[in-house]
Parts: sequence; structure tokens; C-alpha cells
Amino acid sequence: MTRVALLADLHGARAVLVAVLAEADELGIDHVVVAGDYLDCRIGKRRAPGYTAAAMADVVELDPPLWQLLGRCLLVRGNQEERIDLLTATLPRPGVLAELLRAPATRRVAGLTIVHGHRFDWSRCADLWVPTLDADLPDARLLVFGHSHQALVTTLVLDADGAPRHRPQPVTSGAVARLDPEHRHLVNLGPAFGADPQWALYDDTEASVTFRPVRQEVAGCGHAR
Repeated sequence: MTRVALLADLHGARAVLVAVLAEADELGIDHVVVAGDYLDCRIGKRRAPGYTAAAMADVVELDPPLWQLLGRCLLVRGNQEERIDLLTATLPRPGVLAELLRAPATRRVAGLTIVHGHRFDWSRCADLWVPTLDADLPDARLLVFGHSHQALVTTLVLDADGAPRHRPQPVTSGAVARLDPEHRHLVNLGPAFGADPQWALYDDTEASVTFRPVRQEVAGCGHAR
């Protein structure tokens, strides 16, 4: 049995990560994976082209305690990390931060393929944003990602002519999603920052994902540092 704690879109919320790591330790979870955007770039994507940073702190908060905590996790690089890397390429960077920015674009853990959702296109389905089914979507039975800041489990089913289509199901904290091994599933993690941060617990024996609220008594507030 392998159990994996999954979170995405932390955006520098150190107190949230402290709370998730504490609960993961209590539950004896095998791996903690952060699926991108664990840092928060201070320069938005519209300002980034042509922007020249004079110092690291212009681009990202200098938070060594957060960096050390992230070192305990398996990381997947998101668009925030890519932008920070690009904008600070000519600046001296602390070694720990440089290592965080070199995280891989994809992780495979306990049968899960984990990416950040900026790597594929999105479309609307039943008033929900879901990844577009095209060649850019990784071919994985269980694909986990963040980016859209919404919690959603999508089952891919075949229609009458054999073409795949989405069957999305929004989920809330406390919900348990059972993953049918006969189908492909896309697990869109909710945000780990903001007013109602959450994470998800994957159990490969139960073939389930449980969406869990971050314990506020530990985190203090959703975006506390």
C-alpha cells in the first residue's frame, strides 16, 4: 500500500505546507508531492517580457524556511517556477532555491503521473474548465495536476463512435473519489492557498482520492507565511 499527499498551487504559503507535512507525518503517508506553483512570482506574466530584475527579492520572496520545507517534498515545476527561473537567470541564486527551480516537469509516483496544468490547453465542459483532449495531454491512466485552482475529478469515457469525452465531477473538501481502473481519470487538485486551502490523499490500494481541508488550527490562515 502506498499513500501519497498531493497539493498544488501553494504560491508560497509556508504555513499551509507546515500543516500538510504535519498531518502527513501523523498519517504515515509515504510521499508528499507538490504539483507546481509552490513559489509565487512577484512579476505577472504580462509584465515578464522584457523585465529586468535588479535583485532576487524583486521576483520572489526570500523565504529559506519555506525552501527547506519544500526540500522534504517531491516537486513538479509549474509556471511560477519557470517564470522565476527565467527572470533571475543572470542573478546569483541561493543554492537551495536554484535546486527548487530545477524540479522536473513530470513525476511518476505510485501509478500517478503528476504535472502542472499549464502544459496543456483547456476547454469548457458542462460549465467547468477541463484539459483539452489532444496530443499534448500526457497518456496516463491517472493524471494529476493543478493550475486552474479548482478541485475536479474527470473520468474519460468513450462515446458511441469510440471518441473519448469528459465526465467531470466537482469535488469539495471531505469528498472521496473512487477511481475505476477501467477508465482514465484526470485529478485536478484544488488550490493549497487562499481562504480554503486543500490537499488530496491518494491511496493506491483503495484506488481513491480523498480531498482534505488544510487544518486551520495549524496553518493559521490560508495564505499565512
